[in-house]
Amino acid sequence: MEKNKTTMAIRGLYSELEREAQTLSQLNVAKSFGAISLTWLLIVFSIYFSTEVNSYVVYFVTVFFISTRQHALLILAHEGTHRRLFKSKKVNDWATEFFTAYPLLVQMRTYRKMHLQHHQFTNTEKDDSWIHRAPHKEWQFPMSPSDLWKHYKKFLFGHGIKDMLVFWRHFSGLSRKHLTKTNNYLKVLPQALFYLLTILVFYYYDSFDVLFLYWILPAITFLPILMRIRDIGEHFGLPHEHELNTTRNITCSITEKMIFAPFSVSLHLDHHLFPSVPFYNLPKLHKRLAKNETYKKLAHHNTSYFSFGDYPLLKDLIKSQCKNHVKAR
Repeated sequence: MEKNKTTMAIRGLYSELEREAQTLSQLNVAKSFGAISLTWLLIVFSIYFSTEVNSYVVYFVTVFFISTRQHALLILAHEGTHRRLFKSKKVNDWATEFFTAYPLLVQMRTYRKMHLQHHQFTNTEKDDSWIHRAPHKEWQFPMSPSDLWKHYKKFLFGHGIKDMLVFWRHFSGLSRKHLTKTNNYLKVLPQALFYLLTILVFYYYDSFDVLFLYWILPAITFLPILMRIRDIGEHFGLPHEHELNTTRNITCSITEKMIFAPFSVSLHLDHHLFPSVPFYNLPKLHKRLAKNETYKKLAHHNTSYFSFGDYPLLKDLIKSQCKNHVKAR
């Protein structure tokens, strides 16, 4: 009976917010273009600054910073997956591929198939992203601090490379599995030409060292750590009783947003409720949802990833208290 009441209350939430969500789902092409452009400008400027200063400390900071912007590009690729960047489907898909996905060895169309299934069957046996993780102990929370250290200290010793290889195998669209399954090699021709042109440009300018030091190295060191933290924060260490506590929001600080959750991706519960709302309107949606009584009562929120606060994500991961949550605000 209680479950039925919860289900009806959540349906009421959808009905109440449906019209406003439609308004917030209107695309602003300038904001999408600006997000992509700014991300690349920051990457280029940081590389230029590091090479000019020629300092080991500056280089280390630059590698970390670039990894956060690579992460930002993947979040924008996720927006493109939902066709939330540009109004034209063709422009959206090709812009997503060439400016956010291909540079990180990802084929957005391949990722889209898995991701839309994830939205339809979130955290069930039909959700590939869930079933490939949930059975493994390192994805089972909460756990003791010693177990957390045991499972995740490997990232200090290069395990991120393995994570990225698995990621690329699943989403590059270039593995034998993908090519034989689609049986259409022409589909990957633009992607292959993109990589060929990239290689030729770096060869012409004799700058493969820049490619390795400022793009490949961030992608196999810090990027997999950022992705793992965000992935855990989205769906793990939760009660999984209903739609409002099988995914979480993390209303974190600006610093944590830049590092772990660019482009409002930390409002992941809100995104799952209304995936048509683009990233720049998610904060507005969140404010409106926070006025709904069902949402205030049942939605799972954390106030940060790691910093001290009312209810950081870390509490859900190391204590058996994940049914508690901070009210939406």
